[in-house]
Amino acid sequence: MPARQPTPDDGDGIAFTPIDALPPTRTLEVSVEGQREAREARLFQSPQGYAIYVLPQLEMTPEEPCCDLVYARVDDGFFMRIERIDEATDLATLRGDMQLALSSVGTAEDAGGHAYVAAQPGTDVELALRARGDGVSLVMLVARIDGGRYRVTLHLPHREALEGIVPSFRAMLGGLRTTGPRDAG
Repeated sequence: MPARQPTPDDGDGIAFTPIDALPPTRTLEVSVEGQREAREARLFQSPQGYAIYVLPQLEMTPEEPCCDLVYARVDDGFFMRIERIDEATDLATLRGDMQLALSSVGTAEDAGGHAYVAAQPGTDVELALRARGDGVSLVMLVARIDGGRYRVTLHLPHREALEGIVPSFRAMLGGLRTTGPRDAG
């Protein structure tokens, strides 16, 4: 990704990557079982003020007015929900909301956020929780990525496709770019 140029901001000092500065495709590096693979991904522009590169084995669609959903084509039980959240929401409130959501699967525990979001300049995982239940793991993250604040939920059934899906989600989140203000709707 080229170095960031000065860009417009939302009045809160959050700089945006202009959508027209992003190429329609980009090569993402995905690490699976210790092997690094370069895969071409296509650009998805969210109405939530961000863009992300989507790998070929995944599909992405707006899910609700506040969220977008990425799911595995071979098994849509594997999915990632991305929600652009308010900068002002305090971490204690977010933690409580996430613990409640995770309780439907199991007991929430702290998780290493960079296992799910690549550590890169401009990325800060503020909170990462995980719950494991019968046949599924649910991971929720709050991360600042490229100037925006996001809540990411990963729904990961305990089935074979898991092996390549989490690294693919991780690579995609590493390519996320904030392109405009969060939709207040």
